[in-house]
Amino acid sequence: MRGQLFVGLFDRFLLHVTFKINSVNELVLTEIVLDNTLGAYEPEEVVALLSSFVFQEKTEVEPVFPPKLEDGRDALLAISERVAAVQDRHKVTADEHRWTLNFGLMETVYEWAKGMVGICHCRWLNDC
Repeated sequence: MRGQLFVGLFDRFLLHVTFKINSVNELVLTEIVLDNTLGAYEPEEVVALLSSFVFQEKTEVEPVFPPKLEDGRDALLAISERVAAVQDRHKVTADEHRWTLNFGLMETVYEWAKGMVGICHCRWLNDC
């Protein structure tokens, strides 16, 4: 039952992500899918990593990531830089904020997706 509930929440989150991303992030996300970058991660880790595409707020809280999420963050940044290099090489213009992945909500989303904390406690992990 919990697995079905999580799949439903995950599907809804992915739908939300697709409405929030811009065209440059779509390129990065396409590379992530084609490279199967997220294939080695658990669903709660995937949701946490994808939150970097939609979180737009500034936060003063320094998030703490498990090593696997740090590796995922590094992989997303590497793909983003690779896409940026290809666009620069071919002189493709894009937004000035095109490469801004914001990992400020990743810890909060990860804890929420694991079911370890309620939404009220999540606010304590993050100042937004």
